[in-house]
Formats: sequence, C-alpha cells, structure tokens
Amino acid sequence: MNTIEEYIRAAARQRGIDPDIAVRVAKSEGGLSDPVRQSDARKNGIREPSYGPFQLLVGGEGTGFPAGLGNDFIRQTGLDPRKPENAFKGIDYALDTAARDGWGRWYGAKAIGLDNRAGIGGAPATSAVPDGPKGQESYKPIFGGVPTMTAQPSVSPTPANIPAAVQQAAAPKTKRETANDIFGMLAMAQDQGPQFSPVQIVGPSGDQASGLSQLVQALRIRVI
Repeated sequence: MNTIEEYIRAAARQRGIDPDIAVRVAKSEGGLSDPVRQSDARKNGIREPSYGPFQLLVGGEGTGFPAGLGNDFIRQTGLDPRKPENAFKGIDYALDTAARDGWGRWYGAKAIGLDNRAGIGGAPATSAVPDGPKGQESYKPIFGGVPTMTAQPSVSPTPANIPAAVQQAAAPKTKRETANDIFGMLAMAQDQGPQFSPVQIVGPSGDQASGLSQLVQALRIRVI
C-alpha cells in the first residue's frame, strides 16, 4: 500500500466513508501512483485538465472544458491542485464533497457500478447498474417499485334468514316422501286456477285432465 492509498483510507474513515469504496473510486479516476496525474482524455484535441487521484477538473475559459471541482478547490482554499504539495489537500476536498453530495461528480464511480451514496455515512456499499452509451442509461422507475399485495383477511358470510317453509322443502326426504310430493303436485294440477303468463298456453281439456288424474293415481299406487 503506497502513501496515497494510505492517506485516502485514513481521510475516508474520518469522514464516515468506506475506505475500500474511496480507493476504488480513486483507482477509477486518476489512480494511486501520481499525486497530480493529469487525465489522458481528450476533447477536440485538447487534453482534459483534471488532476490527482480524484481528478479535480480545472476548466473554464480558454481550456475547452467547463469549470469543475478543481476550480471550486482553488476558489475556496487558494491552493492549486496541479502542484504535488497540494495533493493531500485535494484528496481532503474531494472526500469532503463526496461525504456531503455523494459520488455524482465522479464519472469513474458510475463507470464501476457504484450508486451515489455507496459506502457513505454507513450506507451499504451497494452497486448500481452502470450506464451504457448516451441514450442507453440505466432505467430507474419513476413511481417506485411494484406495490406489495397484502392478502385481505377472510370474512365468514353472515347466515341468511331462510324461511321455515323453504327449509322444510329443502330438507332431505325419503323416496316415498319425494314420490308423494311429485304425484301430489300432479294430482292438484287440474284444481289450480289460471296463472298469469305473457303468452297464451292452451291446457288439456276436461276429459284429458280427468284421464291424466286417473293415470297419476295409478302410477302413484305402483311407485309407492
């Protein structure tokens, strides 16, 4: 373990940041070998002016790059992150920013799959899905996760108030009782008065009804 890594680990612990996560981010940015290493990335032929293990960007007018964390560091401390004697102060400033705002200022953290608060303030060192090329960024649901379906307690149905006549009709019966009911209803059919019907139903004549009654009585005697 070199001096830069030792310092990052100690500074991370002081700020409640998981030292392993802090070192991983530094390795994904400027590395641990050169305290003022400049980025190798180029834009429009211009080398990116980012420096140190956490690549503090000193951009702005005339650089071809926007102002970044390096500009904030210079403005707030009066120190230049491009000078080796200020390297540890630059690490302190980077980790102060991470402890407050998360890893969002470091593309390297996202590139290795870390979410914004990974390892910060006791948060678990969880990983996020790294973004793909522009337009293929990882998807995060706007409305949150799928709601948990909670089973509703079963409710016993309230017993219906069944009339006594209906209960008597539905009660189990012997074959003899069933036959009596059937033939009794058939025998009474000729005595029933006219019933309402939306259509005209022509029933049996008097002679036919008398013959039907005699047939029912004969069948009843044979069945019973």
